[in-house]
Amino acid sequence: MRNNRGLGRFETIVIVLVLLVIFAFLFKVILDGASRRNFDTMRSDAASFGKAVTTNADFYHNSGAVSLGEAIGEKTIAKIKNPVGKGYCDESESRVILDDGKYYITLRCGDYLIEHTDLTAVEAAKVYEVSAWQEKEIVGADKTTLYNCENEGKELYPEYYDEQYFVYKINQDNGTNYFAASSVEKTCKVLSKEMYRTKKEVEE
Repeated sequence: MRNNRGLGRFETIVIVLVLLVIFAFLFKVILDGASRRNFDTMRSDAASFGKAVTTNADFYHNSGAVSLGEAIGEKTIAKIKNPVGKGYCDESESRVILDDGKYYITLRCGDYLIEHTDLTAVEAAKVYEVSAWQEKEIVGADKTTLYNCENEGKELYPEYYDEQYFVYKINQDNGTNYFAASSVEKTCKVLSKEMYRTKKEVEE
């Protein structure tokens, strides 16, 4: 049976399917292009974070280990909008570390991570997709220790933090001068958890 344009039902279905495939392909190309631009923005944000810390080193309690939260608190950088999702980049896990004379940048934004990358090479950094931290052990996965404090039987903070940010928070809240989580016991009972997460490199 043919329609008014002379095409049979089968031919019409084939044309519709072909058009759908073409539109799906074009949509994927557009999304992939947008994702690449977003990851490039994340790399640029990581570089800006690193430069802000190294330029304003005298503002920080410990210029060799500065969390994004501390940099924001010291007003040397604004909150970093998440370029690959909603909200802002993580203030606890994102940090700048001075190691053997070089600065290394970690920036986590939502489910994506630039990890411990030399400031001079961060514009070409690898980007990883990561899961949320969890207490249940995952064999072969990333592992870290996160911290909190107990005061009168209650956890002081609503979540567990990376060490640099945890020490910064304690110093800010108590007027102390600590450089490591191990020293915080003088102020409160330190709680720690071993946490795990999966990580895979993003294919761009």
